[in-house]
Amino acid sequence: MYEPAAQIPSTDMYFTIRAEQDPAALITSVRTAMRELDPELPLDAIGTVDSMVATSLSQRRYAMFLMVVFAGLALALAMIGIYGVISYAVTQATQEIGIRMALGARRVNVLLMVFRYAGVLLTIGLAIGIAAALGAGRLLASQLFEVKPTDPATYFAVASVLLATGLVACGIPALRATRVDPLVALRNE
Repeated sequence: MYEPAAQIPSTDMYFTIRAEQDPAALITSVRTAMRELDPELPLDAIGTVDSMVATSLSQRRYAMFLMVVFAGLALALAMIGIYGVISYAVTQATQEIGIRMALGARRVNVLLMVFRYAGVLLTIGLAIGIAAALGAGRLLASQLFEVKPTDPATYFAVASVLLATGLVACGIPALRATRVDPLVALRNE
């Protein structure tokens, strides 16, 4: 596209070259040809279109990288928190589990009891988290690239990961609860 410099004054001038070979290989020959035309011409940012696009997107990519890192840390903290809450709840219910085992409860029943309790906690937590994410999503909409703040696939994926994490985190305390010796639990009562 040609625009007369007198009509649109600017201190920057750009030109592009279409090449059938590797454009990066032409940079030195273009620089040499420009120096031959005018040795005092300041040459700045000679490169390929791909490198210029990558440079223009670098800040946004860095922001997205930081967002992914912090999201991963938040997920790790959530996993640790879920494990801690379930483990603490099972530890608090050790006497109750011991009494149930002494009265003839099967290990499967104890496991189901612990998983049921964890399921209630996880459901409440996910409901609160999804509501908070919907609210925060509107604030972060400008930072999201090709993802809508109300993208159902993203919410489903995150909820599935947290639910699976919660169930795995619940498994360790639940198995520990089934190994409670009823006599030891009753003595601690």
